[in-house]
Amino acid sequence: MLERLIEDTKVGKFALDSHPSANALFAENGALERSLDKAVNLTYDHIYGNLDTSNMSDKEKVLRLMGASAIIGTMGTSYVVTESICRGSESLVRGTGKVLKTVGDLAHDKLGFVKSITEVVKETYDNLQNKVSRPVKKKIGRFLQRIKDPLVVGLSVAALALTYGGVRSCGEEEIEPTAIVQPTHYENPTDSIRELFEELETTPTIPEVPRTTPEHRPTPQTIEAPRSVPERIAPLTQFDNRTVLAYCANEMEKDYVLETLQNNNNEVRSIYVNDSETQATIINAHGNAVSVDIKVRGERIPSRNYDIITLRGHVQDMLPLQRDTQSHEAEKTLYVLGGCRSAQFIDDLAQPNRAVIASTSTGYGPMNTYLLLRVIDEMDNNQTWEEMNSDLRRNSARVRNEFVLPNTPEYQRRLGR
Repeated sequence: MLERLIEDTKVGKFALDSHPSANALFAENGALERSLDKAVNLTYDHIYGNLDTSNMSDKEKVLRLMGASAIIGTMGTSYVVTESICRGSESLVRGTGKVLKTVGDLAHDKLGFVKSITEVVKETYDNLQNKVSRPVKKKIGRFLQRIKDPLVVGLSVAALALTYGGVRSCGEEEIEPTAIVQPTHYENPTDSIRELFEELETTPTIPEVPRTTPEHRPTPQTIEAPRSVPERIAPLTQFDNRTVLAYCANEMEKDYVLETLQNNNNEVRSIYVNDSETQATIINAHGNAVSVDIKVRGERIPSRNYDIITLRGHVQDMLPLQRDTQSHEAEKTLYVLGGCRSAQFIDDLAQPNRAVIASTSTGYGPMNTYLLLRVIDEMDNNQTWEEMNSDLRRNSARVRNEFVLPNTPEYQRRLGR
């Protein structure tokens, strides 16, 4: 189909010569083009052409014609796109092959070991050919001749796809906690260098005692290395839910928060957003008022300590957003991370006084807001993490399957226990 558009130009002739197999496969009035024409005619006849239109209204006629045109247009576009991909792929592969052949010929002439390898390969090929009888050779030749063009085009497309996939995967950076957490942001667990050395000085040592008789020998002391296992999370009753910060990576994330909050204004809870859209008040089923500040990164965060902080953005935004809000945590703070696969950061963020809820899958704005509101409600209904987690999971399959909740076995595993 496409050769009709370019065959009369110099560039077109050169392009056509660069993909002979695609030319044969997509030849004018060839098998593929005839199949397309047949499919187009069958579609038109089935939708409109073979029907009795005398009893149809004008509206139905127009709709049927528009439907047939849309389907036929899609078929034609798909055919042209497929043909373009096949022609382009074969041209690129054949062009690359010519370049490699030129390089190989130069190497064959200049490098002795390449010439030796080439001769061995050629000799092996000739020996294999000699062992095959002439009738078998003819059958194989006829078979290859029939499948040559589709095979060449298919392999060209596959080679181009694999090359594109390989280049793309090399350019993508896998998001792992170790790739995001920067060593420059490490915080010393002690308040000062002096305290660090004071702790080292208090490490028990084995006293030096002169060697005497066996009965006077001191009993060796066992020196245990300090354990890196974090303390257990504080009880749920020590966490509160009266002040909430929704901290967003950009204005779009803020719009998601506002929209989904307003969508959850129902008979279960009342949600009021102020005129400046920077604060919301939630009145839950118990009649408790919860204040939610909504801020975008770069805006000044109010001088408050927040019981719950929800971070909204992509996975790479989670740690930078948390660093911005760290100084605004309450004595006990619960983080609800909204980034995709943000459960990878639990080990980085979780502490006895800082609990984390995070996703192992793709994050969605409506789901994140739903979970935030449910957490606010269930903190009033339950006394332990186990009770709250059970209620959260019972009412949502996505929470059961895609979120890691505090103090669960999966949560502990991610802490390296």
